Amino acid sequence: MPYDESVIAARGDDQERRSLRLSRNQTIIVVASMLITAVIAVVFSQLSPPRYETRRSMIVYSGANANENDVLSAAFEQIVTSTQMAAEVKRRGGFEESIDQIDAMISTSRSPLSPYIDVISTSADKELSEAVSAQILPALTAVFQAQQVDLPVSQRISGPVFQEVFDFPLQSTTRFPIWFAALFGLVLGGLVPYLFFLARNLR
Repeated sequence: MPYDESVIAARGDDQERRSLRLSRNQTIIVVASMLITAVIAVVFSQLSPPRYETRRSMIVYSGANANENDVLSAAFEQIVTSTQMAAEVKRRGGFEESIDQIDAMISTSRSPLSPYIDVISTSADKELSEAVSAQILPALTAVFQAQQVDLPVSQRISGPVFQEVFDFPLQSTTRFPIWFAALFGLVLGGLVPYLFFLARNLR
């Protein structure tokens, strides 16, 4: 007796759709894996050593209009996060760390159009974080002046360009965010067994 091709195709499609679904036991395993991995990730995030941040607040201004100050602030951020800045900090501080390691430690934080910029030195070593932060302002002055050496005197930016707002830096400790660790654990713990069961079912 001949078979209707449309019926065979429908049955094939139905079998393919069923093969993409996880069974009840497989779903329980995936959910359990998500929860267990999330708990493990949160525990490890709390057991990991803290990172120390030394933050210095700078104000950037030239005594001219606000647009020029904004341009200077953007240039300030680029200089602080440049490799040349890290090299100057390493040279002045005599650090054993490589230029790339020091460069990775230094970052900036600034609100749009704000003349205030926070220069942050982050490290797992508290003393290293403080030492690198202490070299940022003198290194920044040297780098900024060096970049104006080839300019005519009339085109150089004169007057105070940046200065530290507070007498002492702000020191704080940070840890890996719990919410991110939990989210990462849920995604990883659920994705791995899901893909495993999916490939097994399709096979």
